[in-house]
Amino acid sequence: VIITGFIGYTTENNEYFSSDANGVLFDKNKTQLIKYPARNKSVSYEVPYGVEKIDTMAFYQSVFLENITLPDTLAEIGSKVFAECDNLRNISIPGSLKEVGDKAFQYCDVLETVTFGEGVEYIGSWAFHDCTALSVCELPSTLIEIYNGAFAGCENLTAYVTEGSYAEEYIKGLANVKLGYRYIKEMKLNYS
Repeated sequence: VIITGFIGYTTENNEYFSSDANGVLFDKNKTQLIKYPARNKSVSYEVPYGVEKIDTMAFYQSVFLENITLPDTLAEIGSKVFAECDNLRNISIPGSLKEVGDKAFQYCDVLETVTFGEGVEYIGSWAFHDCTALSVCELPSTLIEIYNGAFAGCENLTAYVTEGSYAEEYIKGLANVKLGYRYIKEMKLNYS
């Protein structure tokens, strides 16, 4: 693997890894995305169909990315996978992904909207911690657990939930609860 100025990876004649035209590093079969070059100046990236896993910190500090499209073949993401993507604005998480990893989107300062597909069951600890612009979150009825501090610091969040779901009970329990070092002043519920 040759790192070319933090802009991309090239894997010609490599029996273990492959890369795409954007310099993104994959396993040889392109079912595992290993690393997106953080200094790539592209504002959008579509994770290829067929990718099943995105490694820990794969997009960490990819500060130019505003939009990332995830395929419905995705089954696993590591912790801090999109942490500190300072310009990421919206994300749709496919239902094929059962668990959002710990700190997955932590400190994504301008992230405004998160939509979860039906099928997502777990949201990891501190997953959206300090996503201060997060205002809309559509939570699926399939959620079983939302771990500690998942939405800490999301002070203007409106959660869309299914009435009678675990997500509704969780969100109701957040109103005026101290999470980390910030209070959530008001939690709005809208039913889908």
